[in-house]
Amino acid sequence: MWRDSWFVIGAVLACLPCLTPVAVVIFGEVGLGSWGGDLVVVVWAILAALIALPIYRHRLACRRAP
Repeated sequence: MWRDSWFVIGAVLACLPCLTPVAVVIFGEVGLGSWGGDLVVVVWAILAALIALPIYRHRLACRRAP
């Protein structure tokens, strides 16, 4: 069960940057277009998490292996 939850977390994190263009359009329609530039910070954070999560899981698996 625990491994399935990591898969779901990874899938959600992978989908979030794909939704950024949609969010920019929605923010522009609502009148919050100036917030579009701040989404870049969020996308970089998600990218860092997507890189760090497999590295963390690999190190954890190597420690458990005899």
